[in-house]
Amino acid sequence: MGNADVSDAAVKQITEMGFPEEQAIQALRATGGDVNEALNLIFQGADFSQGQELLQQDAQLPDYVDPGYNYQVDEKRSIPIESGLINDKIQPPSYEQEENPPPVPPRQNRPIHIEDIQHRSQSEVSLSDSGYLPDSETYKYQQQLQVEPEYSIYEDLTKYQKPDDAPSLLMPVRNGVLESYLNPFLTVLHSIPAFRKAVYNQTFETLGFHPRWYKGELINVPDGTAIKAKNGETYDLRFLLEVQRIFAFLDGDSGRYFASMNNFIRSFPKIAQKKFGSIDNIYEAYAVFYSVLASQLDVSGSGNALSFFESELEDLADANKKFGMFHVEAEELKGDLYSTLHSILWGDDLDNQQFLSKLSDVMTMSFEPSYDETIISKGVLISEKFYPQIYTTDFKETISELLEERNSFDKKKRLISRELLNLRAFNGKHVSSILSTSIEFLSSELKNLNEEDKELADAVKDLESIKADNHEKIISLTDKQNTLQDEKAKINPYDVNAIFKRHGSVPEPYLLTGVILSNNEFYFLRKVKEDLIDLEQNQNQWIRVLYEPKYGNDLRCSVSSFEEVQRVVHATTQGQYETSLVLIYVKESTWTTEVEYEVPESVTNFIAKDKLELEKSLELLASSTDEELSDEEGDEEEDGNGMEQSAGVTNQEGEISLKGNDENSEDKENAPPTY
Repeated sequence: MGNADVSDAAVKQITEMGFPEEQAIQALRATGGDVNEALNLIFQGADFSQGQELLQQDAQLPDYVDPGYNYQVDEKRSIPIESGLINDKIQPPSYEQEENPPPVPPRQNRPIHIEDIQHRSQSEVSLSDSGYLPDSETYKYQQQLQVEPEYSIYEDLTKYQKPDDAPSLLMPVRNGVLESYLNPFLTVLHSIPAFRKAVYNQTFETLGFHPRWYKGELINVPDGTAIKAKNGETYDLRFLLEVQRIFAFLDGDSGRYFASMNNFIRSFPKIAQKKFGSIDNIYEAYAVFYSVLASQLDVSGSGNALSFFESELEDLADANKKFGMFHVEAEELKGDLYSTLHSILWGDDLDNQQFLSKLSDVMTMSFEPSYDETIISKGVLISEKFYPQIYTTDFKETISELLEERNSFDKKKRLISRELLNLRAFNGKHVSSILSTSIEFLSSELKNLNEEDKELADAVKDLESIKADNHEKIISLTDKQNTLQDEKAKINPYDVNAIFKRHGSVPEPYLLTGVILSNNEFYFLRKVKEDLIDLEQNQNQWIRVLYEPKYGNDLRCSVSSFEEVQRVVHATTQGQYETSLVLIYVKESTWTTEVEYEVPESVTNFIAKDKLELEKSLELLASSTDEELSDEEGDEEEDGNGMEQSAGVTNQEGEISLKGNDENSEDKENAPPTY
């Protein structure tokens, strides 16, 4: 082929997917021969004519910019394609102008996954991974790449302190699918008292600290801090340590509004990251997360943490099958949760019954999208309270009785239907019509006779009697059939109230606590302190979180309601939805029951340090705001317009603006708050 710098096999692998040979060669050259990375470049629409120039520019920059440090430039390091800082150079392909878009392999065109993040030392962390650059260095770096600076919440001091009634929020490192789905799940788990106790059960000497940890800077923890010996074995609990850090932040005591998940993502054990390398779906990613967290909690002495996540299925072979999530394909999705799980566990005809021998305290369901254009979902209606106990062995006898009665009604209805068929038709002809025609003919003949024919008259009377009797039997059997249908409706196995009535008791409900719509939008149920907000009947509040979709460097947060969540889920699952949707239900007592536990000293020390750092940031903000206001007042005096200056406020983009009259102030007062 004459391309000594790339292998023929690699070029062939890409061209067989429908891409031009020259494009394949350029992509392979730009990525050092890595086929997967080359495909990522192609799918992102990379302009390879600028590739060498960008590589040369990038080679002059260190991975992590820290003023005063003498960096050694690594000439071999490739350009950070997924950094988010140069994605403006790489535009996605426009398939609208192509009649036949190139074939898409199952994984290479996926959004960024957690498995893309490899274990690296702090000196190897790229600019985008760290999420932090001093303002001057950010500007220089972006100027070198000829990219306009993007807004980043990490550099907006006005967003550092959370409003008094707002929750603390986690920021994804990048808007990759898997890490963005772990983010809201951790937020929900933090609200479970028993789970917080399990996480805080392990004490560490220190959690370590970095002044810019919330921006994603890696925290150096002293050697041996996260190492624990048990039964002659040593275990590295750095992952559990980072979960403690996340929970400490979500407690909200530092007053900080947001924080990056970078340290948590980086703490996944290497074996877990290796597993992520072969994962394409959410339910498998959650299984890895469950396994890692449960194993570390077990080492810490918190008991069997898998009980929070793991259910057991009693299959037909009487062998228990463990699983952590109900996985629902698009073609299995019905109009509501019960119909969906009925179909999955019991079959469409309810004749293949499988029951759960154990039900976890935290129950998750994933609705996976379909790539089959013929599968069109009508939308699923979710409920605020869910009773998955009807699928457990405790309800097996009740369900079996209901199904037996249901089947007996069906058998009786079939017998009646067969009898009705015999009364209505004979040899393919309608019995009533035959009788009516016969009676009409004989009656006519009887009238035409000059003298009375007693036998013919008796025959007409017999036929009329048979017709009337046949009609009465049809009415009677039809009434019986309708009665059976009404009785059957009372024992409908799709009606949970009928199941509870037959069972004699109503089990404890599971509460909907989280809905993940996509990798950049989710809802979660927040517990609110009584002194913060008046929620009338309960102290739960639905919160909507929306991340800036491209780089994940900004967020929006607002108060919502279950009605909105229900409506959005139904709308999202209509037609052909494109991303996985996850529902998180938690057993009511697990969600509401408070437990006593002690927060480790290392956690309180970490929060105290972070609180001081936040105060420094706020002091810097106050001083800069005072300077801007002084400059504005000076300009106003020079203009001599005599107009009174309004107070400076900060808008959603983090810019200082003037507070003026709001024509829609009344509507805004009635609208849910946006933080």
